[in-house]
Amino acid sequence: MTCLGKAHRVVKRLSDKRGSTHADAVKALCHGYTEIQTALVEIAQDKDQHRDAAHEAESLSKKMDKLETKFLTILWNDFLGRFNETSKTLQKEDMDLAVAVNLIQPLKLYVNDIRDKI
Repeated sequence: MTCLGKAHRVVKRLSDKRGSTHADAVKALCHGYTEIQTALVEIAQDKDQHRDAAHEAESLSKKMDKLETKFLTILWNDFLGRFNETSKTLQKEDMDLAVAVNLIQPLKLYVNDIRDKI
């Protein structure tokens, strides 16, 4: 699809249960939201597409039109990105316990802040 551009990220099926896979998928969706939606519209309108594929593309495009979907994509991108970066750092072999505590405290405050706002 040319509408995705040259430097697009690929949104993949979440077959892996690793948090980094989810973070990568949401990041790809968030950063390529408009291009992905454009591609879905093109697929939905393509007469050469199988009817089921065109219908699914149209349905996904309509879901992406909703403000709730856009908002949740941004929220989850931030949320999963923070958790993913902290997780990667905590998994390092030379991780010091004091550094680990210093990484977890801001994450805890972030989660509590979001919880209190919702």
